[in-house]
Amino acid sequence: MLPPQVNDLVDTLRARDDDPAFGDAPVLDVYGRISINPETGETEKVDRQIEDTLKEVLRRRACLGEILRDDGKSAWKAGAKRPGWERLLTRLETRKATGVVA
Repeated sequence: MLPPQVNDLVDTLRARDDDPAFGDAPVLDVYGRISINPETGETEKVDRQIEDTLKEVLRRRACLGEILRDDGKSAWKAGAKRPGWERLLTRLETRKATGVVA
């Protein structure tokens, strides 16, 4: 479950789905996973990343595709599965999304 301010961003972006002014707008998926901020060494939480990426979709006047996330530290383990990442790649390959903000 996303924080209320993030849900508000999602609602704003979803309203574009039915707005003819956004008919030719790119469809951008957003992706977040646990990562480390290289400047501070602190863990960047997925919800914060999702909020930041949604703001970027809004700023770019794009439409929101899917919100994809991997909540584990899977990128640090060889052979680990990242279902959100795999779905993202499939959506890009099949052109269901124009691009991604991560």
